[in-house]
Order: sequence, then structure tokens, then C-alpha cells
Amino acid sequence: MSTTIQSYRPTLNAGQVYLRPAGSDAPLKAIGNVSALDLEISEEEKTLTDYTQPGGGQWASVSRITAVSAKMTLHDLDPDNLARAVYGTTNAVTGASVSGEAHRAHPGGLIRLAHPGPSAVVLRSAAAPWSGESAVALGAYVEAGGALFAATTAGTTGVGEPSWPGGAGETVSDGSVTWTHRGAFAAVAGTDYEVRPEGVLILDGAIPAGCPLLIDYSHDGYDAVEALTGGGAVYELSFGGLNEANSNSPVVLDIFRLKIGAATNLSMLGAEFAALEVTGKVLLDPTKTGAGRSRYFRVQMV
Repeated sequence: MSTTIQSYRPTLNAGQVYLRPAGSDAPLKAIGNVSALDLEISEEEKTLTDYTQPGGGQWASVSRITAVSAKMTLHDLDPDNLARAVYGTTNAVTGASVSGEAHRAHPGGLIRLAHPGPSAVVLRSAAAPWSGESAVALGAYVEAGGALFAATTAGTTGVGEPSWPGGAGETVSDGSVTWTHRGAFAAVAGTDYEVRPEGVLILDGAIPAGCPLLIDYSHDGYDAVEALTGGGAVYELSFGGLNEANSNSPVVLDIFRLKIGAATNLSMLGAEFAALEVTGKVLLDPTKTGAGRSRYFRVQMV
């Protein structure tokens, strides 16, 4: 079958990039929308000057390729892409209900819950009921008579339950401890707290500063990426595309071993679509043998 060599080949490719661990039989998986894939080739040149006559010149020259690097710009920040770019690991968390997650309230401050996207949020006071004589830290809370009391003087309480005052802001002393009435705990969503995707924002309302809370809520399943938990891995990369400037003729690039480095840029907030810029080193593949066969990468063009 004859082959016609095409010398006229303007190039503007569009296509899909795939990855899998190098040397594995895992499926090649698409990594989403990639706007740039570039190979950068570094060359070292050694020259020998002509010393046989005046005026110099070059007697000989040898050039060697010293490195090949790949650069990609990704626009899909899915968990796998993000984990590769930050030397991290991914963990799929199943949706569940959480009961009694412990926190302290501070008006104007965010309570960052353990899981994102909370729903059916209920705030409960975690203050212990009055239990008689004990060592009390400054700011400790107790519940008595349906109200909250905060210790404004640290020390050891006396024996027996004190005669609690009846109004918010009033104080009562028991032994060396002074308790301040902080009112009944009745947190109302939208008035005393606001549910946000990242947690609960405590507003200026019925929840006093420092009050211990127990928070009940539900959350959907999500993916968590833990950064800097591993090193850079080596992948096999394939690009399958069509050359739009040449009648949509197929073009395929295979990089046999690519060690992907950490992201040079990770945009999490901005006015434009996020982009993930990564670079990698093209490494030798010792399994590729035979005369005229590359051990680094190959391009096939129809």
C-alpha cells in the first residue's frame, strides 16, 4: 500500500487527553477539558573551533537533547486532577447524619463543621447541669432552671445548689465562684445563627459568647482531597485529536512515561474560569526497544 507524504500540514488540534499509571493495565481515563498541551525540548550543543587557520570558525558541532518537558492547562478541577497537582490523595465520603458535634459559640464567628453542605441543622447547649462542688474554670457554663450561667470568677464551688438569680445579667456567688445569668438557650435559625456551605455563622442573638454547643446536622456525600500526602507519580499520557486545519485528520500523541510535577498555579477564586497549570518530565521507557523506536514519545498523523 503506497503512502503519500503530505508536506502541507497547517495544524490546529482539538481533542482529549488521557492518563493512567505508567506500566499498568488500568484503563486510560480522560482528564477533562485541556486547553493547552505543549512539549518543550531542551538541547545542549558542543562545538569544536577550527584552529587550523586564522579567523576561527567551527570544526565540528554535536547537539544532544537533554530533556523533554510537558506542560498542560486543565480546566476541570475534579478530585483526581486536583490530587495529582498537589501531590495528594482523594477520599470519597458517604453522606450521613451527625449528632452532637461539639463547638463553642462566638457571635460574629464561623463554626467550621467537619463536613460541608450541612442541612437539617439543630443547635443544642452543651452546658452541664449544676452538679454541686467542683473546680470551675473561668468562662465555664452550667444549666440550671432552664437557663445558662457562665462563671465570671474561677475557683471551687461551695456545697449545695446556689439560689440562682432570675434575670439575664444578674450574678450569684457560690463559694469563690461568681456565676452570671446568660438567659435561656433558644437558638433560632436566621436570627441567632445562619447555615452556610462551610458551617454555621453565629449571629448576635440568644447564643452567648463561649457557650458550648452540640450541633446535629446531615450532609450529602462528597470528595475530599488531602494535599501533600504523597509524591509525584509517573503516568502514561495519550492525546487523541483532530487537526481542524487539515480536514479534521487524526493526530495521536503517546508519552510513555511522564512524571507530573506539582501545580504551578491553582486558581480557587477569580473572575475567570479556574485553570490548573501543571508540568511534567518525559522519562525514558526501558520497555520500548527496537531500531528506530522511540523510548520517550511518539506522534502519529493521518
